[in-house]
Amino acid sequence: MLRNGLRLCLFFIGFALVSCDFTPYEDYYNQAIDHTRKGDYKEALYYIDKSIRQNPNITDSYFLRAECKIELDDWEGALLDYQEIIILNPQNTLALYAAAALNGHLENYKLAILLYTKALNTPGAIDFGTQLESFTITANLDYNLDEQMYKVEIQFSRGQAHWLCCPFGNS
Repeated sequence: MLRNGLRLCLFFIGFALVSCDFTPYEDYYNQAIDHTRKGDYKEALYYIDKSIRQNPNITDSYFLRAECKIELDDWEGALLDYQEIIILNPQNTLALYAAAALNGHLENYKLAILLYTKALNTPGAIDFGTQLESFTITANLDYNLDEQMYKVEIQFSRGQAHWLCCPFGNS
């Protein structure tokens, strides 16, 4: 009886170890980037989903997944990813801008205007003429996408959404 209990316990421990994924999220993220560069967005989604399961607090992963979903015409899915970034960092200028743009695309103009306004009030919304910090997408995740966008770009997009929403000033 004790022997059967020991075997059963070892079986469950072995099963648990086999079913665990010890691959770092960065490895999955890098594979997703490789597939994105090749235009294989469905395969990229597979790897970026694994990356997010390994570490759900990395906003760059949600940006990449949103990009893939947009390429696959999954606008609502991309919007959910931008919303997840905003939950993780409510001051993320680019996520607010992207969510606003997608809401405009989906003809949710009033929400788009609200999100553009929020983006304008983040530290990453900078005056035109200020030097943008450069960044490149690299495999080592050492960049920060949540800052720096010219206010004039946000204002222009907000103006477009406002015109589409209320073309003659009728709010």
